Amino acid sequence: MPPPPQKKRSVLITGCSEGGIGAALAAEFDRRGCRVFATARDVTRMAALARAHPDIRLLALDVTSDASIAAAVAAVGAELTKGEGEDGGDGAAGPGLDILVNNAGVNHVMPFADCAAADLRRVVETNLIGALVVTHAFLPLLLLAAENNKNTSNKESGGGGGPVVASVGSVNEVFHPPYQAAYNASKAAVHAAARSLRVELAPLGVRLVTLVTGSVRSRLFDNAPTRLPEGSLYGALREPIEGRAFLKNARWVEPEAYARRAVGELLRDRPRRSVWAGGLATVAWVLSWLGWEGMLDWVMIKGNHLDKIKI
Repeated sequence: MPPPPQKKRSVLITGCSEGGIGAALAAEFDRRGCRVFATARDVTRMAALARAHPDIRLLALDVTSDASIAAAVAAVGAELTKGEGEDGGDGAAGPGLDILVNNAGVNHVMPFADCAAADLRRVVETNLIGALVVTHAFLPLLLLAAENNKNTSNKESGGGGGPVVASVGSVNEVFHPPYQAAYNASKAAVHAAARSLRVELAPLGVRLVTLVTGSVRSRLFDNAPTRLPEGSLYGALREPIEGRAFLKNARWVEPEAYARRAVGELLRDRPRRSVWAGGLATVAWVLSWLGWEGMLDWVMIKGNHLDKIKI
């Protein structure tokens, strides 16, 4: 008797606009035989992804809109149950969602003294609240996948060790570079939320993974223009701040290489709780493990010429 067909893992990724981490993750999951739902606020910004990977299902999803999130949950639920038997025995994805990747994010590069309150709220609302609300909304589908996984007698053919929620964090939690206070805080909070949810959702069969992300060549900074206002306390540093001098020494990793590392880990039966990937991720991991993050304050002050700022 032939072995049962291998069930495809179903994956939903937020923030899949062209040229970013999300699009690279979607492409890599698709290459590895998963059923992929790629989402972005504007579906047209995933056109290149659709051309290269026609099997990927594109959905509009704004992580700051309750209505948009609800519509995406309904669409994914309908897609996963459409035409399926109770056990997904045809090898297609089952009715539950196996992997959720919270990738959607924005940055705002500006000295904190010059930040508008609306920009601070926008960054935290997208990067932190968006990830929490999306996870909460998709939880029923994740729990359905957990139940399916528990009831599967042959886990090798049934699709791994249970559903996974992965959130894209940042090595900025360790390096805390200047001019990105809201972004750094939001990503540190993403790490903290994952640690809490890991404990809460473990009894329900859902695993939490934090993708501690280093420098990846993407359009994150393209979408965060910096123009110091007139009269800024940091006017003496206008040229290096507006010219993004702090990025010149970054060790960039291509998004495809990052995606191979992240996806390979997320498809394991028991993925690591924290996956360090991207430029300087290993350095950040060592500093975090040694507890030496505080040493970087002086480095950041001198390296960004902040010692030249006087009141």
